[in-house]
Amino acid sequence: MSMFFRKFRLMVTTIIVPTCMVAANGNMTRDLNKKLSSIQYNSRNLPERINFTDGKYITYVYDATGQKLRVNYHPSQTATTGLQVDYCGNVQYESGTLKRILVEGGYVSFSGGTPYYHYYLQDHLGSNRVVMNKTTGATIQVNHYYPYGGLFANSTNVAGLYYKFNGKEIDHRYNLELTDYGARFYDAFRASWLTMDPLCEKYYGLSPYAMCGDNPVNAVDEDGRDYYVTKDNKSQTYTVVAVYHTTKNLKGAAENAVQYWNNLSGKYKAENGYYVNFELEVKADALNPDQLVPEGNSNTFGVAESWPNDVSIDEKGEIKVDYGITLNGRESYVKPSRINTATAVHEIGHTLGLDHYKYGVMTERGNDENRNISEDEPNYVKDIINNAQKNNKDEDEKNNRGTGTMIK
Repeated sequence: MSMFFRKFRLMVTTIIVPTCMVAANGNMTRDLNKKLSSIQYNSRNLPERINFTDGKYITYVYDATGQKLRVNYHPSQTATTGLQVDYCGNVQYESGTLKRILVEGGYVSFSGGTPYYHYYLQDHLGSNRVVMNKTTGATIQVNHYYPYGGLFANSTNVAGLYYKFNGKEIDHRYNLELTDYGARFYDAFRASWLTMDPLCEKYYGLSPYAMCGDNPVNAVDEDGRDYYVTKDNKSQTYTVVAVYHTTKNLKGAAENAVQYWNNLSGKYKAENGYYVNFELEVKADALNPDQLVPEGNSNTFGVAESWPNDVSIDEKGEIKVDYGITLNGRESYVKPSRINTATAVHEIGHTLGLDHYKYGVMTERGNDENRNISEDEPNYVKDIINNAQKNNKDEDEKNNRGTGTMIK
């Protein structure tokens, strides 16, 4: 008996369904890998509402500067109530109950009104590797990260530990797993931002979604920096960039102060022979002095009224302010009588990472006869670049010197 076999060609049609969608302005609007059916943004390109495929959704409230004030977590499309997290500076409430206070190097949590102090052990990127309970001395959690911030191992799954890679807040609720850097949200497992870099036109060789110029092992995208430095190998230049927010009546004084530094553009070279340019910008967008709080990657320039006229040392050995002061490396304040003098220029210099010098505008005393001498300008330029690359200010310098970031 003979048998005949007929061969059939099976036609297979492959339909590719995109798991992510991006709007015309570059904002991610859907990510099915995270079961996000849609993401809506406000005018600052910050997430305003995130909808999940199972009906859950999250809404965000910000102030006029983009500072996050409130997040509401809704368990279903019809739910009118859910978990509400309020951000009041470094104090956080959950559904109206005080939950935690963020402090330098850790946080204070509350349970039944009782405070519990926790401290971080961090790596060179500011990532929280170990979380310890001060009260008991116990190690609560040990974290290990992939280079781009994804968490590949931790010792426990303790709920409520929300500050991890680069010390930034990661949202675990609803398995969202997005990290809030202030100006943008970051997905560590895709190693990509949800929105484009607003400065991407300056870096044509980099993806506008890249993390730290694709060098996250040595660089940090802090978005809390007071200034940053970009390096352009093609033109062999460094560019120092910073923004200063002030009130309308101080706009002229602030512009005069930053102009000193902008005028240094192209005059001096760094140690590698690259010319250094300055792009310092003033924005008079604060309605009153109370709004002068640095947000994102900005600084502030303001006036303070009640300081003594001379520098003196008190019984604790602390310096009393004479004409001006810079706080946290980002907030510059000058006495009203000094806003149009070298004192204002001097305080801007502190936000650029500079300490006091023997000569030039960065001399220590406001009434020093040498303050207006410019012979130390080459050293200023050199140190601004070097400080941005090192980014490791001593603890006692944090309060008055800026911390820059080098972007290659």
